Amino acid sequence: MSAALAIQNLEREHLGFVMMHFDAEPDGDGICEGDCIFQILPAKAALFESPAAVTLFPYHFRESGEHRVKLSLNGGTRVYEITPISEPPIRIELAAVGEGRLLQSPDFSNPIACVVETAKKA
Repeated sequence: MSAALAIQNLEREHLGFVMMHFDAEPDGDGICEGDCIFQILPAKAALFESPAAVTLFPYHFRESGEHRVKLSLNGGTRVYEITPISEPPIRIELAAVGEGRLLQSPDFSNPIACVVETAKKA
């Protein structure tokens, strides 16, 4: 199973993607694990210096490679827990309507200033 999530700033300008590949379909509890990469590629050069891009760039695959990801369901929300090797963990909470937020550890209480949604197929 694969998934792609688009990352945008709060003005809905494209910042990049998270691309995921899971080892198997979700189990009976809706949990599965796999690998993911961040592709940070802003729509405009000025967005490279945006707070969200600056926060996320260390997670970019050229900087830190693949990360482990665990998908679980919490009510109607999909929760992606991303565990990089050298950066703090990130959590993506995606509502059933397809829009969500990105949170950074240590306690996942501070959202990164961006919008995350299921990537649209071309």
